[in-house]
Amino acid sequence: TNTVLIAGGISLATTESVDPATISFTRRGNLTRVRAYHTADRLSSRVVLMAGGSSNAGADIYDPILGVVTATLPMNVPRSRHTSSVIEIGGSKKVLITGGQTPLTDTGEVYDSVTGSFI
Repeated sequence: TNTVLIAGGISLATTESVDPATISFTRRGNLTRVRAYHTADRLSSRVVLMAGGSSNAGADIYDPILGVVTATLPMNVPRSRHTSSVIEIGGSKKVLITGGQTPLTDTGEVYDSVTGSFI
């Protein structure tokens, strides 16, 4: 079924899924840290990347089928209120992450879903 992921918030490290057809909420795995002002990008039916937020460089991978959250390698710089876009290069999905506040940054980096790292 199609569900919506709710992840993090001010002083929250929780995830839930919501089924819009029934308006039912299901508690999922906890994030590895509190996240607010982060980004979440779906890379496949099995992987959602949650990056930054709350002025940190950490990143998590969420598996919506298993409801499990695991840490992945961190970003190169802490980011909060940044932007992200899923892009495809050479048949592989990547996430372009740019900007951010707290600290203010005008740099960018790319998450490589194959290596699980930021470049």
